[in-house]
Amino acid sequence: MKSLCHYIARATEITKQNHFLRQVAILMPSTSAIADHIIGSNDSAQKIMAFIYGTLRELERINLGYDIVGEEMLQACTILPNGEFAPSGKVRKGNYKAVIVPYARLVPSSVLAFLEKLKSKKGTIIFIDEAPQGSIEDGVTATFASRIKKLLQSKTGKASVALLRDLEAACAEIRPVVSLSMLGKKCTDIFTSHNATEGMDMYHMHNISPTQDYTVTMEIPEQKNMFLVDCTKAEVHELLDIQKHDKKCRINLTFLPKQTYFIVSSSQKLQTTILGKGKKHLVNTLGSLPRSYRIVLKDQWQFNPASLNMLPLANWNTRIGLSREFGSYSLFYEAYFEVRDIPNTCLLVLGALTGNTTYQRCVSQEKPLEVTINGTRVSDTGAPGYANPAVMPDATVPVQDISVIQSLFGNSTYTYSIKEHIRKGINRISLRTLGMVFDPLTIVYPPLIAGSFSIVKGSAGWILSTTSPVVGHDSWTRYGYPYLSGTGIYKQVFELPGEYTRLVLRFSQVSDTIDVSVNGNSPTILNWHPMELDITDACNSKRNELTVRIVNTLDNILRMNNRPSGLIGEAYVDVY
Repeated sequence: MKSLCHYIARATEITKQNHFLRQVAILMPSTSAIADHIIGSNDSAQKIMAFIYGTLRELERINLGYDIVGEEMLQACTILPNGEFAPSGKVRKGNYKAVIVPYARLVPSSVLAFLEKLKSKKGTIIFIDEAPQGSIEDGVTATFASRIKKLLQSKTGKASVALLRDLEAACAEIRPVVSLSMLGKKCTDIFTSHNATEGMDMYHMHNISPTQDYTVTMEIPEQKNMFLVDCTKAEVHELLDIQKHDKKCRINLTFLPKQTYFIVSSSQKLQTTILGKGKKHLVNTLGSLPRSYRIVLKDQWQFNPASLNMLPLANWNTRIGLSREFGSYSLFYEAYFEVRDIPNTCLLVLGALTGNTTYQRCVSQEKPLEVTINGTRVSDTGAPGYANPAVMPDATVPVQDISVIQSLFGNSTYTYSIKEHIRKGINRISLRTLGMVFDPLTIVYPPLIAGSFSIVKGSAGWILSTTSPVVGHDSWTRYGYPYLSGTGIYKQVFELPGEYTRLVLRFSQVSDTIDVSVNGNSPTILNWHPMELDITDACNSKRNELTVRIVNTLDNILRMNNRPSGLIGEAYVDVY
C-alpha cells in the first residue's frame, strides 16, 4: 500500500499542471434517460449506458481520446470556423474534432440547435445506432423529424448514424495523436492518452491485456528530447535510439501484460536519474530491441506453504441437552474428518463464538467449551486470543500464524493442539458448550483444522495429507490448498544457454505481491505489473535456482471462495 500511494503521488505530481487533450466529446443523454424512465424498471437507463460503454471501448480501441460532457457544457462550447469546438472559459487545451451522441430517443431543442450550427461549420456529428426521434420539450413531432433528416442529408456537414462496430470508419478523418503499430498493424490492446503543458507533452500508454505482451512502434509528433518517467522508482531516463522522420518521432517499446509507460517529449532537457557505473535503464537496453528467444520455465514447481493450511469443518450435527454437573442446558456439536497422514502440526481453531466467554470463565470453574477428539478430551492452548508456543509440535511453523488466526475472530477464539489425538482414517470431533449465567456459546463460523498439511479430495470429502504436491502455472487452490491464506513459496531449477548479453525474468500473471530470489540473492519485491526483473548478474552459467514467495489475501479463509492465489500464469526468461 505504501508503494501504491507513492506511485499515485508521483503520477499526480507530474500531471497536475498538464491539460489532457481529447479529440472527441461524448454527449451524456441525461434528459432522455430521465424522460424515458419508468418506475420499477431501469431498462431505458441500462440501454443508454450500454451504448455509452460500448462507445468508450471502441474509442479506446482506435486510440482516440474522449471527454464525456453534459448537455449544458456542450451547448456552452464555442464553435470554430474549421468545425472544431472547445469549452468556454479555457477549462482545457485543444479542441474537440467530433461529437458523438450515444442512443438518445429525446434531446433538448437547444442541443439540436447546437448540432445544426456545428453542421453548418462542417463539424463532425455521429449518432450511435439511430438519431434522436424527438425533443424533450415537444416530444416526437414532424418538425423535429424534418430537422434531423435535413441534418443528416446536408452536403455541407459531416453528420451520420453509425453502428458501434462501424465507429472506426465514421471517425476515419480524426487522427490519433499517438500511433502504435505492430508489424504495420494497429495494436488495439494498448490504450493511450495525451496531455500537455508549456513546452512539454506527456503520453500515457497502458496494455489492457492481462496475458499478452507486445513489441510496438510508437509514433508521436516530433520533439527534440524524449524521456521515460518511472513512477514506481521515482526515476527519469532519457530515451535513446529515437528515429526522427517526416516530423515524427518513432521508438520501439515492449509492453508486458498490464504495463504502463509515461513518456515525455520536450523541447528542453529534463534532469535525469544517474545510474551506477555500467548500468542502463531496461527500456533503453531492451525496450527497443527484440529478444533473441524466450525460455518458458517448466510447468512444475516445488511448492511449500510458509503459513498454516486450513480446512473448514462446515458439516455438524447439533443437539441440545442438560448438563448433569450444573443443571443448565448445553449445546452439543459433532463432526467428522478424514486423515491420510498425521501432520507435524495440527490445530483445531474455534472462532466467532457468541456469548461473553471471558465472564463465563470467571463465574465457573468449568470452562464454557469442552472439546473431545475420538473420545479423548483435549485442552485449549490458553485463554482466548493467546497462543502458547509450548504446545506447537512443529517449530518450523511460526507462532505468529496462530496469532493471525486468532486475530480474525478477536477474543472469542480458542485453539487446541490435536496432533496427538488424531489418527489415520476417520476422526470424530465433539464440542459441548455450557451455559451458566448466559446462554451457551453458539458456533457462527465453521471451526477450522489448521496445520502443516495439504488437502486432497476423497469419496466422502476432503482428506488431510502430508504429500507435497507439484504445482503448475495455476492457482495453489487447485493443488491442495483451497483455503490457504498466507504465504506460498515456489521453487524451480532452470538452465541457461551458453551465450547471452542480458537476462530478464518475467511473470505473466500473479495474484498478489511477490518477492523473487535467484541463487539465494537478496529478494526483490514486485508489487504490480510489469512483473519483471533483470537477473543477468545473479545467474550462474548453467543451473540456477529460482525462489518466489507470494502472499495472498484473507479471502480464501474468511469467504471460503477459492480466490486464485500464487503463480496463475507462465514464468519465463527472455534472453537478449
